[in-house]
Amino acid sequence: MNTTEKVIFEQFPYWEKAIGSNSAADRAELLVFVGCGTSFNLALSLAAYANLAGRKAIAVPGAEWQNRPSAFWPEWRNTHVVALSRSGETTET
Repeated sequence: MNTTEKVIFEQFPYWEKAIGSNSAADRAELLVFVGCGTSFNLALSLAAYANLAGRKAIAVPGAEWQNRPSAFWPEWRNTHVVALSRSGETTET
């Protein structure tokens, strides 16, 4: 296993706890994981995990969610958005 794979797999226990204990997400119809670049790839994995855990979730590129969220989820106002940014400087996120 290379370093990238190791770091990815080490994150799952953290995300299990975060997804399982998020009370705001309990009220939302949908979890939306938003990210750009490699953060979008993480968003895809998190959405898949959330769906397996019994929560409706999608992953959306940051600029797409910013400009037209209803294209991805018509009831976008009843969502809980988790914005991911590795650098903390992504303007869309």
